[in-house]
Amino acid sequence: MDVKERLTVEDAAGRGLGASEHVHRYELAAALCAGLSVADVGCGVGYGSSMLRDACPFVVGIDVDRATVETAREVYGRDGLEFKQADATRFLQSELEDIEAIVMFETLEHLETAHEALEALRGAARRGLRVIVSIPNSKTFEEENPYHRVDFGFEEATQAFESFEDVAVVYQFHAEASLIRTPDVNADDVRTTLRSPGEPEYANYFIACVNLRDRLERSRLSARVDVTLSPYHSRYMLDLERANAELYRANARLTKKKMGVSDSAAATILARIDGLKTELAETKERLRICEETRLSDEAIQSLHDQIAEQHATIVYMQATRVWRLGAAYWRIRDAVRRLVRSR
Repeated sequence: MDVKERLTVEDAAGRGLGASEHVHRYELAAALCAGLSVADVGCGVGYGSSMLRDACPFVVGIDVDRATVETAREVYGRDGLEFKQADATRFLQSELEDIEAIVMFETLEHLETAHEALEALRGAARRGLRVIVSIPNSKTFEEENPYHRVDFGFEEATQAFESFEDVAVVYQFHAEASLIRTPDVNADDVRTTLRSPGEPEYANYFIACVNLRDRLERSRLSARVDVTLSPYHSRYMLDLERANAELYRANARLTKKKMGVSDSAAATILARIDGLKTELAETKERLRICEETRLSDEAIQSLHDQIAEQHATIVYMQATRVWRLGAAYWRIRDAVRRLVRSR
């Protein structure tokens, strides 16, 4: 599986689809830590440390990889911004002299010593340091990441953060946006509309803000949307769809020619697709009836069980060309869950 754990300098500067969420977290941290001396633990190539330095008088970036630290020094090093090679847990267990805040994004899940690192963060918080920690919701979304030593879901994140005395947890979600522009577009002219607050259990990232409740309140942060995602997304998705379609056709032709239809893996997948189309159509019709008619709890539970049985198939097949079918499944599943919760 192709897993990219570190943004390059070019990634961060380009603000593409992957970089935007990382930069957005650092924008929040810079606002909350303004005026404080900060340790950016797990800093990577240093783009986030540089963003923090714009708002903070002193920042030290910490990373375990020597080559990455050297790159950070060359690209972002300046007065008031230093980079050091160190183990994250050992650094957190040190005295942390002259440090007033700790920022630690997307690092805890990589540590064999995650428990010790969390305890060190709690100790720092008890001494009055401000702490901002983010972890991905990798368990809920069943991510297969060979670099993760710990996978967090909503319950695990809640347990990890609840022992901090003064903690506020905020949630980061992937979101969609629509762009309407004139030829002389003004990039700052943006209106955001939050149609759904999102379910905390299904947040993409959990961000714990410790000893920062006063600054969070002054920031008046309720929901802030970063809409810097590039409008080339539509072209990218179209190109991806075309490539997947061509691969699908090539595999089908090869299978029919070399192996025959009945015994081929491709034929099996095609049969599963056709069967799932029929099942989803039936489930959608049952959902419509349930929403329009007051049925028994048993009938609704039966509908819930049916969508649950389709879950494993969809998770497997979303890696293939059938992403449209997957999207239909997720919409129906969410509607079923809302119906169950309303009973």
